[in-house]
Amino acid sequence: MIAYLATKYDTAQINDGMADYIRRKLGVVLKENIEYKNLTTINEIVSTRIPISIQKYAKAIACSKLKTVVDIEDIDEAFEYISYKLHFLANIDFSSTSETLTTKVKTKDIIKLKIIELCDNQELSVNEISDSINNSLDKPVSPKSISRYLEEMALEGTAKKIKFGKWVIVKPE
Repeated sequence: MIAYLATKYDTAQINDGMADYIRRKLGVVLKENIEYKNLTTINEIVSTRIPISIQKYAKAIACSKLKTVVDIEDIDEAFEYISYKLHFLANIDFSSTSETLTTKVKTKDIIKLKIIELCDNQELSVNEISDSINNSLDKPVSPKSISRYLEEMALEGTAKKIKFGKWVIVKPE
């Protein structure tokens, strides 16, 4: 019985009428809620990812009710679940997000350059490298972060792990 149910109701179909209903309802929800006005700045996310999520939720809800076709009730229930995602997206400040990401990338690159500058051709442990770097920077960097940067530098060819947890830093040519 369980095997039959698992194969018979493993996926549900969304017909064209229901797909149109999803688009219309999403448009209405976004226009009616003042809170979601910020989502117009990320239109590409809203116009593609959100409807896909709603369809996936609706299909899963229909399958859980042992149905092979999605109906309006399933879509409405999916919108209840997706409202949390819309609320989250509406409250993100995207203008500062990209700036923060850029700052983190720059900081990471600065730390890697400092490691190369201060520790060139020396056999040092992560803690020794961390101490050396932290003496030259305003903001301290944890040994765990240094270890992560060293792993990345090893892939780039500017660091090499040697015996007993020691690292050798090599300037790129």
